[in-house]
Amino acid sequence: RCCLPSESAMSGIAKICGQFLRSVSLRTTAAAPYNPSLFTRISPLTAAPATFAMWNLGSVREMRHGKRRGGNIGRDPKHRKALLRNQVTDLIVHEKIQTTLAKAKELRRLADQMVTIAKQNTLLARRRVGDVIFTDEAIQKLFAVLAPRYQERNGGYTRVLRCRTNRLGDNAPMAWIEYVDRPGELREAKPPASQLPYSKMLARAEEAGDAERVAYYKGLQEQAILAAQARQSRIQAQQLVRRAAPPAVPAS
Repeated sequence: RCCLPSESAMSGIAKICGQFLRSVSLRTTAAAPYNPSLFTRISPLTAAPATFAMWNLGSVREMRHGKRRGGNIGRDPKHRKALLRNQVTDLIVHEKIQTTLAKAKELRRLADQMVTIAKQNTLLARRRVGDVIFTDEAIQKLFAVLAPRYQERNGGYTRVLRCRTNRLGDNAPMAWIEYVDRPGELREAKPPASQLPYSKMLARAEEAGDAERVAYYKGLQEQAILAAQARQSRIQAQQLVRRAAPPAVPAS
């Protein structure tokens, strides 16, 4: 016959287990009713200690390994990266391609990011773009054509339009992805939003008829516009200095 622990010993063990489970952030539920038939062979206790509880292991927060935002489009990470690099290169060259809807949604993020980086027009930007785009032709077109075209736009450079019919064979939904503001686009794009700073507060003050607040927000708006212009001029001057500076000669 096995040696059974006392009730005080079981209470101590339950206390230690409770502290351990609380340390790993598990959630407890209400104490389960004692079933004597489960302890007839191993314990003479007539009631289970109140400190024992049923633990809901389904509430444990698991880590999000391999569960990135969006889909993996049925590829492993290396294949997925190579596929998107090929597609964004073709999209920059042709400015419109047809692919599946899932691939088009994933490609849109990368295509917009390439234009945002190219608008900086620096050596570092060219190196970052060169890590993604394969051909020199696409890189040259990105900096010479696409980046100047979208200087007034803050995002939203591409459009995804779903096709009416699915692909024959596997019935996959198809879509067109294209750059906007180009001749021959599938649908005319909306003009870029030119929202000035403090415009919402200024509109509310004008609706309320408060002349003092209107003058105050107009002054803040003018200051923000002048600061943005000064910052842009400073960045352009720094770029000119970098281009005019002679290349550094390594010390022998």
